[in-house]
Order: sequence, then C-alpha cells, then structure tokens
Amino acid sequence: MQKAITLRVPQAYQAAAELVAPLQAAASALVASCMAPGVVSELRLAREICALYEWLALLRLRHERPPFSIHTASVRGEAVAVSEVAECSLPFCSLLHFGELRLTGRSFISN
Repeated sequence: MQKAITLRVPQAYQAAAELVAPLQAAASALVASCMAPGVVSELRLAREICALYEWLALLRLRHERPPFSIHTASVRGEAVAVSEVAECSLPFCSLLHFGELRLTGRSFISN
C-alpha cells in the first residue's frame, strides 16, 4: 500500500504545477503593468494588489536543493578531497554518497 501512495506523489506535484502555471503567467503580466509609472504608484490599494500579483507570480512548488559544495573533509586531522555521488535518484529526493577521492593512475575513484 505504501508503494502505491509513493508513486502518486510525483503525478500530484506535476498536476499542481500545471494547474498553477496559467495563474503565475497572468500574475507576471499584471506585475509588469503595475511597474509602469502612473496612478498605481500613488494609490495604496493598487500597490497592495500589485504586491499580491507579485507574490502569486513568485509562488511555485520547488523541489530543487542547493548544492552541498563539500569539497574536502577532515580525516584524522588531515584534509581529504571528497566527491558527491547520487547513488539513487527519484523525482523528490536523491540518496547521496560522499566518498574520498583517491588518485589511481589518471582517474579519481570514490569510495
């Protein structure tokens, strides 16, 4: 039963992203019109509506992660070069392995 639920999550995510996309596009266009000089900048209600449009334009479901940027690790007090390898990748997560880089011949091997 758990596997069936897990497989539906990516489809639900994609459906939600596609459902919100037209709203985001319209909000982005309205934000551009709000930036034009004129009456909008002088009226408080108009500025608040423009802020709402900007918020809607930026509203997105995201599942990217920033890179860890771990290049070295301390092993027995010594700095050792490490690599990041995705052992298993799924739409919403990746199992990462950080391994020591060792020079053998001309290539690096991750442990």
